[in-house]
Amino acid sequence: MSDNQPREYDAVLGGDSQAPVDGVVLGGIEGVKRRLKNPDVKARIAGLYQALNYGDAGLDLVIKALRNEKNLIRATAYIILKQRKEEIAIKTLQGCSDYHFFYCISTLEEHESRVHSVCITPDGQTLISGNPHRIISWEWKTNKSVKTIVTKKDIAFYENDFIRFICINPARKTLFIRSIFGIIKELNWQNPNYDNISNIKNMTRYHALIFDETGNIAFINIKSSIQVWDCFNQKCQGELRANLQPIFSLAMNGKTLFGGSGDNTIKIWNWQKEQLISTLEGHSYWVTSLCISPDGKTLFSGSGDNTIKIWNWQKAELIRTLEGHSLGVNSLAISPDGKTLISASNDTTIKVWNWRTGKLQTTLTGHSAEVNSIVLSPDGKYLFSGSSDKTVKVWGLKE
Repeated sequence: MSDNQPREYDAVLGGDSQAPVDGVVLGGIEGVKRRLKNPDVKARIAGLYQALNYGDAGLDLVIKALRNEKNLIRATAYIILKQRKEEIAIKTLQGCSDYHFFYCISTLEEHESRVHSVCITPDGQTLISGNPHRIISWEWKTNKSVKTIVTKKDIAFYENDFIRFICINPARKTLFIRSIFGIIKELNWQNPNYDNISNIKNMTRYHALIFDETGNIAFINIKSSIQVWDCFNQKCQGELRANLQPIFSLAMNGKTLFGGSGDNTIKIWNWQKEQLISTLEGHSYWVTSLCISPDGKTLFSGSGDNTIKIWNWQKAELIRTLEGHSLGVNSLAISPDGKTLISASNDTTIKVWNWRTGKLQTTLTGHSAEVNSIVLSPDGKYLFSGSSDKTVKVWGLKE
């Protein structure tokens, strides 16, 4: 066969063999089209870059790839178009955000049981994940675990107690660990001291725990009342003693505290005055997750009724309901610019929303069991998820 003749894996022939990524694309734009149908994702990505050699026709192929069924193909097309100056490329991406094209960059696999919590250090460099038996810190950019920070045995929980929840106090730059039996311990994640810094024993099986920007911590006690503690002075700043149903989720915004309840409502308090401000009604099952927009004006709630509700909490008004998950919503995250809401569910998916329009931007798939916890990096460029499939996934764009 002459060197000038196409081979069976060249795109122009559309053969069944997988083409090498650096293989020659014969047949001009038609050859590129064939490569974009290649079953090998790497070959298709190479085809997207090669399409740029064919002017408007090639650019049109890249634009069409934004609707591809593969997250990685869509993300590559988006990255290419972001760098283009043509009017049609700019117009096509109007209204799009990076979140729309997130894909799984890496999967972290060292947990031996379900991952119930993930959190990120304030500098964005270290990811921390927890399961019932131990807590691991990760150099997530290199896909390497740094160390096991603590195990259940290290922090001396009761014999039949387990780690239930972890979160970071940004003001103190420490990690708070909560057990099923309600013990709360505070550790330096860089240099764990097993003689706990803080040990607040409040004995409840509900895991709600939240910090404000000053380092105050709010949590639930045995009677499902809510206490707010100053972590620096180890003093209780306020206690909400209302006769409450179990509280499954908390959010704080200055002096305002929000509680997602087992009676399907959201309670709003001025915690400094220990005063109930209002009650939001609308969910038909437990309210399991809450978050606040960066400007503090909008409250988002996720529920076991499979929905997310968006509230103007100051007016006690429901703005809209987001529907799309087929099972309960476990965790919510809002982008730093306040435009994008992300939800994680028992249905194994993560959904990305333009909450102002109610439009679902994309669904992230890859976990094989419930997604229990999500968190965004401080710069908003990466998303981390912990699942009952024992893995932590990193989502974003690699440019």
